[in-house]
Amino acid sequence: MRALIRAIVLISVIAGTVAGQSVVPYDQFGPFAHAKFGRVYTGSTIPHFAAGVDMWRTDFDMFSLQNGPVPFRMEVFDANGQPQLLELLDDEGMSLGAASVWTGTAQVGAMRLRTTSSGPIRQGYIIIETPGSQDLAVNAVISSVVGGQPRFRTFVPALGRFQRHIRFSFNNAGGLFTGVAYKSEDQQDMTIIARRSDGSEICRDSTQIEDESYEAFLLPERMPCTSGQAGLLEIISDSGGIVAIGLNFDQELRMWTSLPYDVCCLGK
Repeated sequence: MRALIRAIVLISVIAGTVAGQSVVPYDQFGPFAHAKFGRVYTGSTIPHFAAGVDMWRTDFDMFSLQNGPVPFRMEVFDANGQPQLLELLDDEGMSLGAASVWTGTAQVGAMRLRTTSSGPIRQGYIIIETPGSQDLAVNAVISSVVGGQPRFRTFVPALGRFQRHIRFSFNNAGGLFTGVAYKSEDQQDMTIIARRSDGSEICRDSTQIEDESYEAFLLPERMPCTSGQAGLLEIISDSGGIVAIGLNFDQELRMWTSLPYDVCCLGK
């Protein structure tokens, strides 16, 4: 069970379609820039996604924030940073096929796609881009099914690529535990600091991470000092960019919430 938890500890997927126009595997697309916090106006990273094993599924809502449609491109990567095939379904459950790069056009009205929950586990991270500075709203709705119970759902936003200091709450007490995923843009030294609610430090973990590195882990396993604790988690990069998210689960792998976060001290 712990191995299964590690494999699917965090989830978020992004996809998109338009009324009368489907998302398609990538063929040819123009220049792209880069996005931020659920609002893609250049490009953004979903730090982790997972789908499959008849347990995990992600619905994805997308709509243009311009006066007209906005084209987009989505690239899917596995945990090793290699392109990964991901099957997408339309809102009626019809398969659009599987690809590692998708393109589409988001209209002003909202649309929804989703991953399939069947097949083996697929996990990693996703990069979505729009051309120029065109605005696009991005919202991933992640759901899980445990033991035939009703779906548990939570939200995970797209995040800008170049933060250096991210803070969010964690809770490893009362039968809950926190999962964390991060993805780096550059080689850098990264420090994770766990703090109590009064701001005092519980412990910290420092490591050097490589360019384009990715990791998902359970916080009490990576930092045993946080077991039975709740408070604030800080993820700090000494240079370059990093994105990170956290989700809370119970012992049955039911998701209770995505953790509110703050992007602190950008560029410092």
